[in-house]
Amino acid sequence: MPGGERNKSALERMLEVVPPPVVEAGELPWIEFSNVQALREVYGLPKEDALRVVEERFHPDDPQWSIFFWATVKRPRDISTRALEQLRRVYGYDFLSPERAISVGESPGQLIVMEGPFVKDVLPRLQGLGYEGRSSGHGQLFTNGAPDFDSNSPAPQGFDHWGELNRIGVDGERLVASSATAYAEKALDVWSGSGPSAASDPSLVELAQGLGDVLHATLVKWTIYKEPLLDRLPLVLPNEKNIRKLQIELGKRYEPYEPLHIYDWLGVAVAFQQGKPVSMLALHYPDPEAASRDREAVLQRMKTYTSPTRPEEGDLIGRRCPSLEGEAKRVGGGSVLLFTCGGRPLSHDLFREMLYLFDVAFLVVDP
Repeated sequence: MPGGERNKSALERMLEVVPPPVVEAGELPWIEFSNVQALREVYGLPKEDALRVVEERFHPDDPQWSIFFWATVKRPRDISTRALEQLRRVYGYDFLSPERAISVGESPGQLIVMEGPFVKDVLPRLQGLGYEGRSSGHGQLFTNGAPDFDSNSPAPQGFDHWGELNRIGVDGERLVASSATAYAEKALDVWSGSGPSAASDPSLVELAQGLGDVLHATLVKWTIYKEPLLDRLPLVLPNEKNIRKLQIELGKRYEPYEPLHIYDWLGVAVAFQQGKPVSMLALHYPDPEAASRDREAVLQRMKTYTSPTRPEEGDLIGRRCPSLEGEAKRVGGGSVLLFTCGGRPLSHDLFREMLYLFDVAFLVVDP
């Protein structure tokens, strides 16, 4: 109904224009979102040439720089500002050009959907680069002649590892970029109503509702159990010594605690509250009562957490989140446990940073 549409957050609406994340072997189903329009408004950035203004006002070492870089919605986030400048020069846009952006999956299977008036400026660039378009669903799919996943494309350095711009689908003010035809066509099918969207998962929608209006969000379908977490740590930890530290940490810290209830999605986000950026962490539970039952247990774990991967940080969450707050709320048929952290430099980036480093032992269901 019209009233319901108006009440949806930008994150909820963007979940309706991407296909569900697919779980590949050994991967986690990631979703990255950015409300770029809100970001520009909060920081007083112009619609045109916003990236140049950011580069003039903020150094990459500035604590606030990461707020803008989240808008790339790219996984892994291995892209430089130089590559972004090349992207703007070659394709006519950069990561601050859209109004909204969302990505599903990780390279090579990642697709990125962007919305905004900038799309009309991209079309002539594609034709000038030799892309050829054909009708697909309600839109057009442009290809550059390269095979799926081929890095030999006109994409700027930093985008050509898997040919992430090999396939570009366009429908009005909406664009999808991917490295393979099948991935791009999944998005075009969603737009035409002939394919399922990520919003077909009620748990994911409820998580988005629990987060509310955010500048950026990372959502991942992941229930954290002890052994699978330890299995993932070699991806980010330099040696087995640190993994052993985490094993000790898990046993020492959480043995006295009751196991957590089963949650199915977790999210980290940045929002702007009372004139400052804050970091948010949310767990979605299928059980409508589970969030309220776990609130105190998770809060206590967070306040006493010492990072085994970064022991020099000490009481990591407690130090960077002096006024940590937790809220449990029923959303739809499930419940969401939401924590908000702010008040210190870089505190807005805390939960995202910890998730990317798998430094989340305080969320293990089975201590």
